[in-house]
Amino acid sequence: ATVDRAYVFASPGFDRNLSYVALTRHRHQLALYVDRKTFASGEQLRRVFAREPRKDLVRDYRLADAADLTSEPTPAEQPLGDGWIPSVDPVSRELTPERLDRLQLALGQLDQWDEISSRAKDVAQARHRLSYHGSLPDLDGEIRKLEQTPRHFDLDLGRVYRQPDTARAMFDQHASDHGAAEAYRRLREAPEAFGRLHGRQVLTLPTRARTEALGAARRLGSDGVDRHRQLARLREVRDKADRYRVDGLDLSHQRDALARDRSRLVDKLRAQAAGLDLAQLEGRLPARHLKTLRDLQRLDELHLQPL
Repeated sequence: ATVDRAYVFASPGFDRNLSYVALTRHRHQLALYVDRKTFASGEQLRRVFAREPRKDLVRDYRLADAADLTSEPTPAEQPLGDGWIPSVDPVSRELTPERLDRLQLALGQLDQWDEISSRAKDVAQARHRLSYHGSLPDLDGEIRKLEQTPRHFDLDLGRVYRQPDTARAMFDQHASDHGAAEAYRRLREAPEAFGRLHGRQVLTLPTRARTEALGAARRLGSDGVDRHRQLARLREVRDKADRYRVDGLDLSHQRDALARDRSRLVDKLRAQAAGLDLAQLEGRLPARHLKTLRDLQRLDELHLQPL
């Protein structure tokens, strides 16, 4: 579990695994309580917290250990209150070429993880800025609805043309050749291209029936043009949303291939840099990597300051 504040009471039963869990449960504050009669010094406490876990399974023990059962207790078997301090391997301060390579690899992996996370955040923000915030299935449904010819289209054509069936066939042919948006635009601007309209011209003036037919054609064409503009916009949004979704999944897979959580890479880096003097890394690492190590060192010092 993770909590805002953790309170830990140190005991002789702690080891490296138990102390790591106990000291990393908090978000904001950690309080560690120590019995001075059990732990005579901070160094003793540190070594207890750093020792290897005890053997828990039968297979962890060698058969040769049985011969030692009757011998005197070893220091590891004596009670901690008697002043025994468990042995622990000292942290190496030597910067070998192999260790420098491992340190550079850990720093590079952390940089790569951060870069991928930044790109994934940009993709998520771009997806959020899309003008359509519904789900993709809802978007697809709205697009399919706009792609369909309105039910009242044929009825409206009957108000415009003397032979609406012929006009519909010519309209469909024009839409097939030039696109539906262009067909609606032509219906609005030159309706006579699809057939004879109701009414006629008398001395260059349209009759009432022709005026009504022209008005119906303009309204029908304008509605179609507006609908296809909206359709084009939603198609663009859908294409972008699909692209963002694919990009986001790809970035997520790349990040998980490095580590499922950034803290794992930080722990790996901390292990490689443990005990090193950052001064000896000057000139061997880029400035940004040195800054990363200094920040990590300051964070560890701040985290361990109450101890």
